Amino acid sequence: MNKEDALKQIELISNTIENNNTILLSSKLMVSIGIMVLLIPVIEYSTGYMTLGIRALDNTITNTIIHIVVYWAIFTIIHKICLKGESKNRTHNITVKKALKPILPITVAILGLIGCFVATNNSDFICPMVLILIGILYNIIGQFSIKPIRVISWSYIIVGLIMCALLNYDISYMWIIFTTYLGISYIIMGLLVRGK
Repeated sequence: MNKEDALKQIELISNTIENNNTILLSSKLMVSIGIMVLLIPVIEYSTGYMTLGIRALDNTITNTIIHIVVYWAIFTIIHKICLKGESKNRTHNITVKKALKPILPITVAILGLIGCFVATNNSDFICPMVLILIGILYNIIGQFSIKPIRVISWSYIIVGLIMCALLNYDISYMWIIFTTYLGISYIIMGLLVRGK
């Protein structure tokens, strides 16, 4: 392969990666999710942590199921609204699709961890472990995207580990810190992707 062919291959690879940014990370979706995540504390307080003042909903397992269903529904609706019309303009790369197969297992692992931590009365570990798993997820996605995505993914992992270490100190409302950091970082990632 001569120098010209090599440069063409590099250009093709670069263009493929650049085009995959729109497949992997929608700027509009990421900013919308970031804003939604920042609103979670408001939603929690205004609904009495999803119990709506109903004593029967205060059961830990019932309340966890309600949280999962409500937030899954909200984020699914946001996802559909934000990506409406974008899918027609997308080209899907087979290699990238194969590389992203771990996304479903990580999502299932997050839901499974939430269930396990709630069932074993260790719900303090939910936020840090979810942050670590989201960090792993974005680290995988970041391999096909821009470098700041990988940096933010590592920050999720490090912040998650720090949060685990701080659990012994019983810091109230640590979940608000987690949620705020996650929301702001999603907005930043969305703006970075838009700029590319």
